[in-house]
Amino acid sequence: MRAADRVLVVMAKAPRAGRVKTRLSNEYPATVVVELYRCLLQDTLTRDWFDVDLASDLARLAEALGRDPSAAPRTAAYLRSWPERDRSQAPRASGSDPA
Repeated sequence: MRAADRVLVVMAKAPRAGRVKTRLSNEYPATVVVELYRCLLQDTLTRDWFDVDLASDLARLAEALGRDPSAAPRTAAYLRSWPERDRSQAPRASGSDPA
């Protein structure tokens, strides 16, 4: 399989106290646990550790799902910045869990 034939899908939670790395919350303050999760998520989303173009991956995924791939560059930029955003800035789908 060629690298161009592969897609990496990352599923993650928004970095919120009490929602991520809950087992660590018993031993460490919530702020420390959330910051650790943010760092881990940022490392994953920036993917500096291997050569992949996130926007291209998202465009190919959109095409495979029959969607318009034109938003891929904007989506990639948003995903890369997501761990650093305050949760109040993140867009929400209607009916999604606000907590």
